[in-house]
Amino acid sequence: MKHSIIELSPAQNSIIELSPAQNVDSIIDLTNVDSIIELSPAQNGFANEYSFRTISLRKDATLREMIDEMKEERKSKILFQIFIASAIIIECILAVFVDNLTVYDLFAFGICYDALAFDIYLIFVVSTFKHLHFMRVRRRKAENAKYLFLPYSFEEKTNIPMSSISMLVMLRGSNVEHVFNLLWNSKFIFIVCSIFTKLIELKPPNNTNYKTYIALLLFFIGSYGFHNVTLWELDKHSSFSNKMHYLSVITLIVGSGFCFTLSQEWSAFSVCLLILIWTFFLSWLVFMEYVQRYDYKGDLQRVHRYSIIVVVLETLALNMVYLAMASFVYCMNGDKIIVFT
Repeated sequence: MKHSIIELSPAQNSIIELSPAQNVDSIIDLTNVDSIIELSPAQNGFANEYSFRTISLRKDATLREMIDEMKEERKSKILFQIFIASAIIIECILAVFVDNLTVYDLFAFGICYDALAFDIYLIFVVSTFKHLHFMRVRRRKAENAKYLFLPYSFEEKTNIPMSSISMLVMLRGSNVEHVFNLLWNSKFIFIVCSIFTKLIELKPPNNTNYKTYIALLLFFIGSYGFHNVTLWELDKHSSFSNKMHYLSVITLIVGSGFCFTLSQEWSAFSVCLLILIWTFFLSWLVFMEYVQRYDYKGDLQRVHRYSIIVVVLETLALNMVYLAMASFVYCMNGDKIIVFT
């Protein structure tokens, strides 16, 4: 199969040569190139017409500079490890020195601490962005492999805002994706352990409190929906992946919110929390649709500002979900009902 090589001139920002490759997988030096243009035959029957997209490249990204940049990532990893290790130490101290503390209290604390860790990390990442916009990592199957898929390119569109926090935390191979998956997996462990502990306490069929079983089922469905969100990324080339992603979001919102209100017998606190979950979620949904339809006309500041608002709204919705999960686990001990007098 023949491929085309495009040689770009950084000085003139123009295409100098377009020639067919002679059965060679090309290696091109892009050190002094600002961007490349990917050409593909248009799907309209005309062989001499092409569709194109621009892929931005880091200018003057030498090997030494890239090595120095990875030092910054290692520093963030060390700080993150210290933060997580402190959580383990705090839980050990609470378990040893605090009286009347149950495993449910420790599980709830772990969920809240992981949520706090992710919020701090996300604020740290987003606040240092000079311009937040659409980003996507492309992956493909590794050569001579069947089930190994690796990133092979990175696409940015500076004139399109980020429509979901998933676009940021699910950049495959990024440090943010690694931290998000690590924290969510730890929360998922706390959730599953709390469910198993509660089921052991109930000891069916002696216990006939079916409302508790329904609440536990909704809790598991909601938490598993969150788990599926991390598996199914937003992909414009796969409607199935998009449907699974949004279905997982819906099960997360419905399961996590209603399990707590059901277990609390629709107390004022649980209803207020449910309203907050749906308020932030619907606000993000409406604003996301507005962001995607707006004509920016090169207004990059508006792109950045709208991307920040999208991330903030969805993060607030997620934090309300975390609070509902942690409160549900906390109230498992003795089937407590939170009432503010």
